[in-house]
Amino acid sequence: MFGLASPFPFKYTNAVIIGQNFCGTAVTALAMLTKAVSDDVQMRASLFFVLSSIAVITCYVLLKILKKFSFYRKFGELKPSAMSREGEERTSWSRIGEAFSKSKMQFANIFILFFVTLALFPNVCMYVRDAPKGKPHDFFVSEKYFMDVVVFLNFNLFAFLGSLLANWVRFPGPNTIWIPVVARFWFMFYFPAANYLPMDYDRIYSVLFSSTWLFMLNVCLFALTSGYLSSLIMMYAPRSHEDPKAQRIAGMIASFFLIFGIVVGLVFSWQIRLFMTGYA
Repeated sequence: MFGLASPFPFKYTNAVIIGQNFCGTAVTALAMLTKAVSDDVQMRASLFFVLSSIAVITCYVLLKILKKFSFYRKFGELKPSAMSREGEERTSWSRIGEAFSKSKMQFANIFILFFVTLALFPNVCMYVRDAPKGKPHDFFVSEKYFMDVVVFLNFNLFAFLGSLLANWVRFPGPNTIWIPVVARFWFMFYFPAANYLPMDYDRIYSVLFSSTWLFMLNVCLFALTSGYLSSLIMMYAPRSHEDPKAQRIAGMIASFFLIFGIVVGLVFSWQIRLFMTGYA
C-alpha cells in the first residue's frame, strides 16, 4: 500500500497511515461492544471474522473503482520520466541501492519508531495495572474495561489523531525528525517501570511510577507521537527522489523497515518481561 501511494501528494500517502490507525480505533470499539453484549469468546471471534471479511472485500472493490479515476491514472500509473528513460538498462538492484542511499535516514527512523512502539504496545502496556498486586482496583474505569479503554482505545485514538495532525503540521523536517524518534526511548524506561504486572508474575524491580493518571498521559503521548511521526516519515521517505519509480521503490523499502521494526519490537517485548520478572 505504501508503495502504491508513494507517488501521490503528501496527504494521500498519509491517508494510508490514517486508515490503519482508524481501523485500530474501530476494532477496539467493536471489542468493547462485543464484550458488553456477550462473554462468549467464540461468538466474538465469529463476528470479527465476518466483519473483517466484509472490509477486505469492500477494499478490493473500491481499489478497482479507484483505478478508473483520472486522478489515479495521473499519479498512480508510472510513466517514463526523463530520469527513468536514461536508466532503462539499469538493474533492479541498482534502483534499490539508489533508493536506499537517498532515503536511508528515513528507513532507520521508521524502523526505530516501530521498534519502540511494538516493543511496548501491546505486550507491555496491556499488563500495566491500576493497583499493585493484591490490592483492589480503584480507578474511574472499571477493571473489566480498564485495558480496553486506558490502553487500547487511548492508543488507537491518539495514534489516529497524530496521523491526522500530520496533514497540517509537518515539523520537524526530514533532517531533524530523528530527534523526537530517539526521544521516544523514554517510554522504554517508563512503561516497564510503571505498575507493570505481566500475568501476575512477581517483579524483580520495584515500581517507580504508580500513578494511573500518569500512565494514561504517557499512553496518549506515546500513541500521538507514534501516529504523527510515522506519518511524517512515510511521507518524507519517497520525497527524496524525483523519479516516480524511485519513489515507489522507496515507499516499498520503507514498508519493509516498518514491518521489520514491528517484528523486532514484538520479539524484544519478551526480553522486557524476562528482565522485569525473570519469566519469558
